[in-house]
Amino acid sequence: MKARPLYLWLMAALVVSFCWPGPFVLASEAAEKMTQNKNKIEELFIWKISDELKLSIKEEKKFSDLFRDLNQKKMSLGQQQDEMISLMVMKTTDKERLKILNQYRLQLVDYSKIQIREFDELKKILGPERFAKYLNVKRELTNKVKTLLTEKSEKKNSELPPPKVIEE
Repeated sequence: MKARPLYLWLMAALVVSFCWPGPFVLASEAAEKMTQNKNKIEELFIWKISDELKLSIKEEKKFSDLFRDLNQKKMSLGQQQDEMISLMVMKTTDKERLKILNQYRLQLVDYSKIQIREFDELKKILGPERFAKYLNVKRELTNKVKTLLTEKSEKKNSELPPPKVIEE
């Protein structure tokens, strides 16, 4: 069981170290770095799931292909949603905003369909027992990463100097 904490530490270190480029990195370099880091994290996740569920080579191939495909679709929809929100804020009339809100709602439905597809197809690939274990491992990893990101954020906030009181 010593491999589990090491793996979680490695995954968290990748997320924290690589996902936020420095302030002087150009936008295109930052986008490239984010893509590389996303791929590294995906590979680690696939490896961890494959290891925990003891997937055969054939099952791992099916799982990894599906996982990558669904992640790409989720990212694409997420980017479209972000663009819609930005566009919505810039619109000047409620009629224009309502039109974009309706499109945004359709995007939410599409995103939900991707999650349902993930559920259905992974359940077929893994079977009920391993699928239940997959959901548990995924939840644990997600919570660990969130915790590490929160701790990193809190640590940054605590490193700030105390506020200065200015008396007039």
